[in-house]
Amino acid sequence: MSYKKILNSIVMRYYIEKRVFLYKEGIPVFQKNFIERFSMPDFTEEEVLILRQLSEQEDIDAFLIEKYRLKVEDYCQIYLDRQKVS
Repeated sequence: MSYKKILNSIVMRYYIEKRVFLYKEGIPVFQKNFIERFSMPDFTEEEVLILRQLSEQEDIDAFLIEKYRLKVEDYCQIYLDRQKVS
């Protein structure tokens, strides 16, 4: 399994955006068990092969958005936020 692709995906960013607390001056603060609560879905063997073969970040993100069943509007907002950072 390519956990790195999942952890570097927009799905993880979505999770971070929903779980982070902002401290003074917008500094993000995470709880100790922050990463423990991030779930990895069950992947079929076929899905594992597909994920391994994907190399473009947008393709990886699209695949994982579908797998995690995120709403399109959630993805759009995160994508727009990511464009501001880039």
